[in-house]
Amino acid sequence: MLKNGKELTINGAIFDMDGTLLNTLTDIGCAVNSVLCKYNLPKHNLGRYKYFIGDGLKELVRRSLPTRFNGSFEKIYFDIKKEYKSNLNSQTVVYEGINELLEYLISRNIKIGINTNKPHEFAIKCIRKYFDDYDILTIGSNNDRPLKPDPSGVLEIINQFDLNPKNCVMVGDSNVDIFTAKNANIISFGASWGFRSQSELLKSGANYLFENPIDIIRFIKSI
Repeated sequence: MLKNGKELTINGAIFDMDGTLLNTLTDIGCAVNSVLCKYNLPKHNLGRYKYFIGDGLKELVRRSLPTRFNGSFEKIYFDIKKEYKSNLNSQTVVYEGINELLEYLISRNIKIGINTNKPHEFAIKCIRKYFDDYDILTIGSNNDRPLKPDPSGVLEIINQFDLNPKNCVMVGDSNVDIFTAKNANIISFGASWGFRSQSELLKSGANYLFENPIDIIRFIKSI
């Protein structure tokens, strides 16, 4: 398959985490709802959290609070972070086909990275539980690095891999990931099995759209 008249060669694949590799929706939603109840604030249907996730934990907390909330944001943020940390991997699951995809990438000598807006310490705990058998360079959020769609994390991974950006792809389920790929000047793979819709990924300008991880394997085999 051709892209812009040139053959696409993939040497590096950089993944988002929540909604792309892992379905973390229940753990995140339950943690936030638990704290909202503690402060007598309205809870949300778990499906709503699909649209709260993606721009980092602080933004998720802001989106979950009432529009006219005038309490202590920092206190609620601290409590939610603590609650989520305590139940980080209680009901989280790996999306079907992800392990097969990772194993295929390894068999093709394609380097694997993760750039997520999840706090770095949480991301590492998820990696150790679900992907400890794989060699994955993971960069989560911290105070020293801007969140996606800033491309700093992706470019840091590419630099550590010593790869040409034109041979790298970003795999993600939201407009944030597509914009991150654009900002890093790399190809974007929209993961429509995740938290956001195909229309969001297409409107954001995803270069390719995939319904499941196995379709990515088929695609790479075809190029």
